[in-house]
Amino acid sequence: MRCNQVTIFIERFGEYVPDDYPGDIQRINVYCDDSRSIYAALAKANAMAVNELNEYESIGVRSYVSTNEYSKADYKEMHAVTPKEKGNYEDDLELQFTYNVGELREDRIWVHENFDEIMQLIRLSENKKDLEIQLKEKFELTDFQIKKLLSMRLDMFSKHDYLIDLEEQKEYESRKNDCKSWNPTQMVRYYEKEMREAKKKIDEYKIYIMIVENYQDMIEILSQNPDVTSYANIMYNKYGFNPIQARMVKSVTVENLISKDKYLEEIQKLESDIERYKESIKEYTGIQYEEKG
Repeated sequence: MRCNQVTIFIERFGEYVPDDYPGDIQRINVYCDDSRSIYAALAKANAMAVNELNEYESIGVRSYVSTNEYSKADYKEMHAVTPKEKGNYEDDLELQFTYNVGELREDRIWVHENFDEIMQLIRLSENKKDLEIQLKEKFELTDFQIKKLLSMRLDMFSKHDYLIDLEEQKEYESRKNDCKSWNPTQMVRYYEKEMREAKKKIDEYKIYIMIVENYQDMIEILSQNPDVTSYANIMYNKYGFNPIQARMVKSVTVENLISKDKYLEEIQKLESDIERYKESIKEYTGIQYEEKG
């Protein structure tokens, strides 16, 4: 349910239009929605607008959304206050975001353990796009995982920090397996987090399936509409894609195109997991779980 919808429309005229922009007036129109937080919807819309501007000129900033995308939870809902500053994934050294802690730790452990192979790919890659392709093929990473990996700094992988992360991860796994130490509220939050993760993956797989089934048509739309805004509008009107989903068409690989059956299997598995989580919530609370919104 689209409870919070944000649209940003920008028009620029005359000398303020970038030299390489194909028109006398630069028009940028981005749309974003979020079912839980107006702050997250506004943050994501702002990031999309900044990135669109950066397509045609160097404005000294590239915006990455971390509020709702990286922390995996609504900060305001968890803490009853809006954070004073948006925390970037790579800057979250104090692990201040509740649901960012586990993921940041796991990512750093994974990168540390595969560091030599990652560095080898960096040496062999001619540019960033080539590196992204190499990472995808080598480790079967998603676009989202690659973006996180490339946003990390080298000083996050020292041996000392790695050992701390590893110890904390072992402690976390121990607590997770020892459910007796968790109260019902903690268990519900854990399963709700797992359901959010599963639903996010389901949405991603469904988008890839739509791309696979309509790839020829989408490529024709892309080739006939080089203008970013017109392409995004057509994809939204015809397929319901938001701008980020529309961009996924550009990054589709051969592996994506031959993986429809795999996506369907994963969706079925994730839907089964969601039902299992709901049953677990009922077991711990005695109440049938009802999804919000």
